[in-house]
Amino acid sequence: MVENLCGKTSNEEQHFSSPFSIDELRTLDFALEGVLFQQLLRMPSPPYSSDNLKEDEFLALEDFLHTAAEGLWRAFWHKNKPLPYFVGCPRYPGSRFYTVEKAISRGRLGGLCGAALMSKNKGNLHARWDDVVKFVLFKRNLLKGKESGFSSSVVCEALFYAIHILFSRSLSKYNTVTTDYVFVSVIDSKFGGVVKLGGDLGKLEVDLNNPYQSMAEWITSHAEVSISPWTEYGTSLEM
Repeated sequence: MVENLCGKTSNEEQHFSSPFSIDELRTLDFALEGVLFQQLLRMPSPPYSSDNLKEDEFLALEDFLHTAAEGLWRAFWHKNKPLPYFVGCPRYPGSRFYTVEKAISRGRLGGLCGAALMSKNKGNLHARWDDVVKFVLFKRNLLKGKESGFSSSVVCEALFYAIHILFSRSLSKYNTVTTDYVFVSVIDSKFGGVVKLGGDLGKLEVDLNNPYQSMAEWITSHAEVSISPWTEYGTSLEM
């Protein structure tokens, strides 16, 4: 699917547009002037391997996402009001969300795939996929053997989560998040980048016999996919 969405050079390098326009970056840069805000957040990297490596990685990811969200909230919205978001970790698209500690206690840490920043919804006690504001897909050794960008399989996985989030929003009766696009950060402990998917879901015609082919055709014909270059040592988080 990804091969049909992008052109390739002779060395098979993928080419996507950036998810952030120059005007958006200039606006952000202007907004940051004179604001007391920690602009660089680094995902903690365990100095050595251990039996608890995945536990350390996901605890770091959970803290990283919460710290980034809280810093932006305090700097640009409300210094004193409580953060209206929380962090939950799913195992796969459609699964329930866990805190890392709860996943550890229930023996489900091994299945976690990433972390989501989610809106607190007073009308529902259970976290839902339409509450997802931002999703971070965690991949160990993200760029191993792929120095020029993300592999097609990683991009496809990010798009799979993105379209699931868009579907959930379109079908939600709560409408906590109403945008027709979604950002998915793809990171490990050293590198990161952003995949953006947006489009009119009203043009999606689902074939129940082959829903994944329907999604691929919708992405190809009616959606826009953009990917930022990966960044070393820091990780991009678009709110």
